[in-house]
Amino acid sequence: MAIEEEARDEGTLNAIEATPENVAALRDTQNLRWERIAVRVLGDAKQTGRVKSLYDQAHGAGASRRSYTGRGRRFVDME
Repeated sequence: MAIEEEARDEGTLNAIEATPENVAALRDTQNLRWERIAVRVLGDAKQTGRVKSLYDQAHGAGASRRSYTGRGRRFVDME
């Protein structure tokens, strides 16, 4: 909820079209976490599965599992 409120204040809530290219750009160039991307393209931080699917469409199957933003634990399939 805090992420959504922050996006609303910044004017980025649901401000970007939900396309594979846009999701990939947010993840790859801005290193945003899935929740922040979901807020910007779908207006709901809980829709991470949907944005991961869009990311996979842009980069190929399983790309979202390999994507790493430098935060949290690194799993084997992220290498």
